[in-house]
Amino acid sequence: MPSEVKRDLAFAHEARICIQCASCTSRCPSPLRITPNIRKMIRMVQLGMIEEVLQSDRLWACALCLECCGYCPLGVKTCVIITSLREMAVARGLLPKPAVYFTNNTLRRGRPLPLTPEEMTSWAQGLNLPRAGERIFYAGIYPMLDRAESLLRTSSKFSESSFRLLSRFLIALQRFGLDKAVVRIGQRVKPGEEFRKSLISSVKVLSRLGVDLAYLYEEEPWCGIDLHTYGLSDHFARHAEKVFRKFQEFGVKEIITPDTLSAFAFKNLYPQVIDSFDIEVKHFTEVVAEKLKDKKVSLKIDNTFIVYSDPCYLARHMGVIAEPREIIGKIKGARLREVESSGLATRCDGGGGMEIILPKVAIEMAKARAEELMDIRPEMIVTACPVCVMMLKLGLEEIDSHIEVVNIEDLILRALGDKA
Repeated sequence: MPSEVKRDLAFAHEARICIQCASCTSRCPSPLRITPNIRKMIRMVQLGMIEEVLQSDRLWACALCLECCGYCPLGVKTCVIITSLREMAVARGLLPKPAVYFTNNTLRRGRPLPLTPEEMTSWAQGLNLPRAGERIFYAGIYPMLDRAESLLRTSSKFSESSFRLLSRFLIALQRFGLDKAVVRIGQRVKPGEEFRKSLISSVKVLSRLGVDLAYLYEEEPWCGIDLHTYGLSDHFARHAEKVFRKFQEFGVKEIITPDTLSAFAFKNLYPQVIDSFDIEVKHFTEVVAEKLKDKKVSLKIDNTFIVYSDPCYLARHMGVIAEPREIIGKIKGARLREVESSGLATRCDGGGGMEIILPKVAIEMAKARAEELMDIRPEMIVTACPVCVMMLKLGLEEIDSHIEVVNIEDLILRALGDKA
């Protein structure tokens, strides 16, 4: 059965079985002021009002976090409905302009932001990692996030109409390769300066635990998850095939990455579009937790109350919940506290793609998550996703909190008495 037919059948089934109980709406972290809400949107689909739905901002205010699915009594896969509707919107030319700009970059330049191979790989200078091997370290989105954070901060200050005009301007410049200079405006740090340290931390931690790694440097391909997120499914499938061929060319058998979105793409999405995809994919926390079971390693920090914020993609999409807690539990001085919305019930902080299209809404969600985490008065917030680090930092700024947000690889390296 052709893949597009399978998608249409899955979409029809999920939309049909919804009983309109509103369990999804009650748990959706996206602001209710954006209408129609998820329940009403599904009802409109049931009534054949698809064109009206495709014109709605709500279609793009979904972070695909799966929180609603966990509370649906019938297990309706709202992500299937949302991604199918986005495919229809793309086919009608309704993809929001910010997403057009970023997906154009992926299709033409190989990644969402116009960074050079040198900018993408400069973090690894001096690490002397082999350039090929069966087990590779995958940097993914990390080298782009400093610039992405600056863009998010800048775009959130625009009105909606001004933001749309800016996006159109970038797309026009993109045709002539002139958008790179504009993207750099407002850059508050050198590219890769902040998140590169987390990449170095990851490599150093894995090395200390005896994990041999290679790194593809400028040959590392972008996973293309943005194409899937924004409904360019056919483009995503073709992109995934090219990436897989690249990995085969370099003899890759195993991928280890701290990038949660890329791990999800490789582990969950690639097998859906590539029948022969046979590369083992592990998130950084899975590898570290397993190694710490067998190795006696001294991990210690000053006594610190820590709250761990589960990334949606890691916890709900990939089922990696125990591993980060096992790691934190082995660090002497780390006193873990939990909020009610943790594990499978974790609350989305606004990442996952919507921050590109609706930056103000994403930061509003980040603020709500930050307030929730701060209710138990932690001394440090730890997470295992670089996008979550970015969003939580922005959310904390909204409530004038200066508490430290730490990616788990940086915490581990600190506990080992080392630094990036």
